[in-house]
Amino acid sequence: EGDEAKAALELYHGEPYDFEGGPIATELADGDRLDGRFTVHHAPGHCAGQVCLQLGGVLFTADHVLPNIFPHLSPAWNAPFHGVAPYEAALDRMAALPDVRLALPGHGPAMHDLAERIATLKRLSDRMMERVWEATAVAPTLAAVTRAVYPTVDGYHALLALEKVAAYVEELVRQGRVAMVERESESWRFLPQLAPLAVEP
Repeated sequence: EGDEAKAALELYHGEPYDFEGGPIATELADGDRLDGRFTVHHAPGHCAGQVCLQLGGVLFTADHVLPNIFPHLSPAWNAPFHGVAPYEAALDRMAALPDVRLALPGHGPAMHDLAERIATLKRLSDRMMERVWEATAVAPTLAAVTRAVYPTVDGYHALLALEKVAAYVEELVRQGRVAMVERESESWRFLPQLAPLAVEP
């Protein structure tokens, strides 16, 4: 797995990770009002500082709620406020917002039923959790689990797949469903502890 780790690190040092941040003009916190108009809702999970902005019955969902794809996730061991649990908790908060009639995402068409889309995203997340859990029974390392879940991806998409699978492994560890140990001369290994839970279709 050494070659795969080296290739992943090389991708991290290339595009699209080769960028520098700019100066911070305005600091925002959950519940703030931006420009006296937009209510700020912190929506971590996909990225640490992501926010959704609400203007009356319109919610700008950025990459937190997308109409056609599931947002990319990476584990919190990479950076704070990443991971499955923060993402799903923020989904629940967005679903509970009153009077949202229209959601405008960062990509794709407008969404007219935010609660329905969020319910779909949570079902997809549950299914991914079970796919990753099942893979840990036969794939002892993170790279092997990723290959089992995403057998055909390569290049930069393989790196994204690795990050996403790592986020779900991290959540399985947090839930106590798998254990993670480090052994000499071996990569990280995942040991299933509990039977998989049933997932509503």
